[in-house]
Amino acid sequence: MTDFWNDLKSVTPSYCICGDHDSPAFQKQNEEFGKKLQNGYRNVEIDVTSDGDHFNAIEQLRSEDDPLTLKLLNVM
Repeated sequence: MTDFWNDLKSVTPSYCICGDHDSPAFQKQNEEFGKKLQNGYRNVEIDVTSDGDHFNAIEQLRSEDDPLTLKLLNVM
């Protein structure tokens, strides 16, 4: 039986993203969670988007030229 989590480490990118308008506590939580993921996974990116919060980041996914949208589409 293969180890599902071990296989997942090498192929699935993970993104921990928050906005620069999110609270300092939320930004810290995002960074800490991302670092914990980095301890076990190879492909983890921690990022803070500009001009918004985590709700804006989701809303911007509708925009085809948004940097986060392009990044996510690139890994699909």
